[in-house]
Amino acid sequence: MSDAAFARAAVPAPTKVLNLPLRPYAVGHALWLEALGNPLAGECEGATAAQIVEAVWICAHGWRELAEQHRRWLTLVKVWVWRRRCRGARLARALGEFQAYRRAGSSVPAVEGMGSGGRAAGAPLLARVVQFLVGRLGRTEEEALDYPLGLAYWHFAAYQEAQGNLKILNADEVEFLEWCEAQDRAAAGKKEVARDA
Repeated sequence: MSDAAFARAAVPAPTKVLNLPLRPYAVGHALWLEALGNPLAGECEGATAAQIVEAVWICAHGWRELAEQHRRWLTLVKVWVWRRRCRGARLARALGEFQAYRRAGSSVPAVEGMGSGGRAAGAPLLARVVQFLVGRLGRTEEEALDYPLGLAYWHFAAYQEAQGNLKILNADEVEFLEWCEAQDRAAAGKKEVARDA
């Protein structure tokens, strides 16, 4: 894969959504969104105004801030005031901006599995990534949870490749796979037309 994709993961672009500057999309942000059942933890077609505001608020803070403030009444007041300020905001635009931010911040290198085709890992990917950041990169758990998610994925994949567990595809391989997929789609389209005739 290209050096540019790795560089984008290592140096994410500064982002503001609903006039709030967001931190680089981190492991902990993904966990908070998932734990709260926020659909913006993944690709979603739509989300409520409250879910958009919640996701933006989460991604504007670090792990410790979120953990400490989560139960404080003053935080609830701040969030309530901020939500009121966001009324009338262009939420469709904010949704698109947030999704672009999350996608860019959680980019994964294109990989191909290797090995004997044994048992799939039982631990969730984020748990394995946190364990890698703590065990291999020597981060504290808090530092691991504030680590940019896309960069963590790249480090984890590079380590797994060095161990022979997978292969990170280079630009030529990715281009070839995209070409093959396009050919498959074209062939499927021709079969569909022939069936309708």
